[in-house]
This record gives sequence, structure tokens and C-alpha cells, in this order.
Amino acid sequence: MSRRKARFSIGVVWMCSFIIAAPLLKFRDLNVRRWMDYTESWCDDSWPVQRKHVYGSNMTIDYMPSRTIYFTFVSAVLYFLPMVAMSISYTIIIIKLGRKTTPGEQLNAGLVAQQKRKRKVDIQSELCN
Repeated sequence: MSRRKARFSIGVVWMCSFIIAAPLLKFRDLNVRRWMDYTESWCDDSWPVQRKHVYGSNMTIDYMPSRTIYFTFVSAVLYFLPMVAMSISYTIIIIKLGRKTTPGEQLNAGLVAQQKRKRKVDIQSELCN
């Protein structure tokens, strides 16, 4: 790989990483809790919440469809897609290696015939001596 292609590839990887992480920049908040002698700070998700009323009761369910979509996409792109690609690649490699024979273990018809002729010559030379 040339230096130019390597730099381009690194740039593409960084761009993809930024694009995938960008929603976390928007949907994260700094939370602060003040105690009597300590201030606690942490970052937490702040995805848009939709409320759904449960019929037949006075309960509501909070759900975050955009969070679900984001993490499903991230899981598919960063975990399952590479896993499938590696599985296919390893399967192809295993199949190709399984079809090959190791040098020294070849026993095709021509080699067997050659070995028989050699034995015949060896026997004839032993008998003549």
C-alpha cells in the first residue's frame, strides 16, 4: 500500500468513527449532584423520551426509539458485519486449504506408475548383479 493510500484509509477510518460517535456528542449531558461535603459529576444519556400510555391502567412507559435505532445500527456495523466478513473469509481459507495437498503426500496415478517402474528397474538391476 502506498503512503498516499494509507493516509487516505486512515482519514476514512477517522471520519467513519466521528460520524458513528457524533450522536453521543449531542445526546449526553453532564449531571451534577451536590452533597453536603462532596460534589458528584457524571455524564449520562439524554436521548429524546417518548411516553406511551398503557391502556387499562394509569401507567405510562418511557421509551427512546432513537437510542434503540442508534445502538442497533452501531451493533450491526461494528460487531455483526465484521463478524460475518471474518466468518466468510475463514470459511473460504479453510475450503481452499482443504483442497490443497501437502508436498510429499501426492499419490496421483502418474506418480504411482513412476514408482512401479522404478521398483521394476531396481528388481532388474538386483537380478542382473
